[in-house]
Amino acid sequence: MNTSAYPSTNTPKTPHQSPPTQCQGFTRSTRTRCTRTTPSKSQIPYRCHQHQEEDVDCGEYTEWIDETLSHYTKKRLIDELVKPVSDKDGPGYIYVYQLMEGDGVLDGSMYKIGRTTNISRRLTQWSTRCGLTPHLIAHFYTTPYAHRAERLIHIELSERFGTGPVAGGWLGGDEGCD
Repeated sequence: MNTSAYPSTNTPKTPHQSPPTQCQGFTRSTRTRCTRTTPSKSQIPYRCHQHQEEDVDCGEYTEWIDETLSHYTKKRLIDELVKPVSDKDGPGYIYVYQLMEGDGVLDGSMYKIGRTTNISRRLTQWSTRCGLTPHLIAHFYTTPYAHRAERLIHIELSERFGTGPVAGGWLGGDEGCD
């Protein structure tokens, strides 16, 4: 049967229209993300008719949260900021490593942003455990709460750049390589 005469339900009706995007609102009863879709990405922030009027009140965090972030990401950042600090959280460095094409990366380069208390030791761990040679791009001594700082960075960057092909570490989440 020739299905080419039947348009796909996933393709836009006109060339300039974007495919539907999931609503970034949250249900009040379960506090989970709304499953409705919005007509296109031209409707910013991407919310269905029920959640269109909602906005995130950043309160005391307004100066720290970029106003161009989506409702969903702002909500995630605020949720993280208002959590009590864990007893296990401690001081440390935030680092940025890069793997270049040829270092086990097939196309382009990959970046890893994480936390550690000893940057030299962490670089050595990457080399010995994973067989990779990461290039240290930058490191920053953070607040006394390095775990929280890392989490906030990952939340914001996940919207801006996505997460790529890596899950739990570089190159498929090898154990000990995250």
